[in-house]
Amino acid sequence: MNLTVPLAVLIPLAALGVPIFIWSISRVLTMEGRVSSIETKVNVFWKVVESNALEILHHPDRPELDAAIDQRKESLTKGVSKLEQTQVYIEKLQAAIEDTRLSPGDRMAATMLLATAIARQAEPIKRRPFWKFW
Repeated sequence: MNLTVPLAVLIPLAALGVPIFIWSISRVLTMEGRVSSIETKVNVFWKVVESNALEILHHPDRPELDAAIDQRKESLTKGVSKLEQTQVYIEKLQAAIEDTRLSPGDRMAATMLLATAIARQAEPIKRRPFWKFW
């Protein structure tokens, strides 16, 4: 049984397939750029939220929470945060959320800080070039 395909069939298929393949690669590159742009904007937003929430929660009448907040501010400015410090910080925030003596605004700020701390503790997404998806 002869399975050869005539050139009259292959040439139109190749002529149609190559532009579609190139178009799909350009779409992937465009999409990757747009996703990176959105990720950057979201990260900037959460950094601003975190810095404002740290200022809201900082009060001199809560020295234990203030110490954790000051350590967090210092680690954010240096860009390095140790896992043990982050765990202690998360525990302090959980205690602040459960503390009924705090105002609802302070508890909301603690909740937002807890969300950002957990998100930053998670492993970052590793990027790989688009051609390694296939």
